[in-house]
Amino acid sequence: MEYVNASASSSFNNSAIESINEQISRINFILDEFYLYTMGIFISLMQIGFGYLEVGAVRSKNATNVMMKNMMDSFLCGIVYWLFGFTLAFGTGSSFAGLYPYVAGYKLAEKKMFAKWYFELSYASTPATIVSGAVAERCHFIGYLVYSSLISCVVYPIVCHWAWTEEGWLKQLGFQDFCGSAVVHMCGGCCAIVAAILLGPRHNRWDKKNENDSDENFNGHSSPISALGAMLLFTTFLAFNAGSVLHISQPGDVELIVKIIIVSLLSTCGCATTTLFISKAGGFNPTPFKGHGYWSFYHTANAGLMGLVRNFSRTTLLQMEIRDNFFNPVKLLHS
Repeated sequence: MEYVNASASSSFNNSAIESINEQISRINFILDEFYLYTMGIFISLMQIGFGYLEVGAVRSKNATNVMMKNMMDSFLCGIVYWLFGFTLAFGTGSSFAGLYPYVAGYKLAEKKMFAKWYFELSYASTPATIVSGAVAERCHFIGYLVYSSLISCVVYPIVCHWAWTEEGWLKQLGFQDFCGSAVVHMCGGCCAIVAAILLGPRHNRWDKKNENDSDENFNGHSSPISALGAMLLFTTFLAFNAGSVLHISQPGDVELIVKIIIVSLLSTCGCATTTLFISKAGGFNPTPFKGHGYWSFYHTANAGLMGLVRNFSRTTLLQMEIRDNFFNPVKLLHS
């Protein structure tokens, strides 16, 4: 009788433990999915930041056109990434590009990858937005829509597959890019350079026909609008970095996410502040460091963004420990 009771008790305990483990696994899954959705929403707000940054830097007559292009980046990217982009990026089939099985959302529900798709979508629209700033005031609307669609549908997903999937050829060579310094931003920058070369300078920008034509005629119409965009990007870029962890339920995830945010924040603060004083010292004068400098908003804002971007690839590997030697000159000399 005692043996039967012990056996029943053991069976009950095992069943209870299995049930608890299942509940824990479910809670972890929900936390990770919610984390991806939340980070994806914050990253999507970067489109607003990019839009304001660009709108303030162009002439007022082109403001609506520039904002329309930024808005269409999100809309077109959503369509083409759902149809083909996600498959090319995270599908399987070759080391060059994914070939199946996620075309038009196929298998996403079965594999519970809707959160993953949405998060990656927020990344996918960024390279096209980088191009938008490079071709502002120089590109026909239809031409830009075609170029943006190709980047979001083909160019970026293939580069993403190279570096961020196990079968990608760059990944197999040991390439590392945690948040997208190369995969997202260098890809977008290369596309922007190609577009700028193909288009050439803005109409009449360098071909002054009379004394009334000057560089002042091409200055941005609103620094405060650009400032709003830059400050929004400084915040949303932190989600861009932290979201790349892809989960928050595993041991050490919270500490890693906090580390990424602090490293990113210090990087942008250092770059922006250093650039501000370089500008004041005359570093951006026609003849560098000769004559009086000035407090440059656009150089400072762009440097802050650069500090965030340059930090993306190795964020998790940067060390932040404050060592005793830093505070002890004697130990520092002997170390």
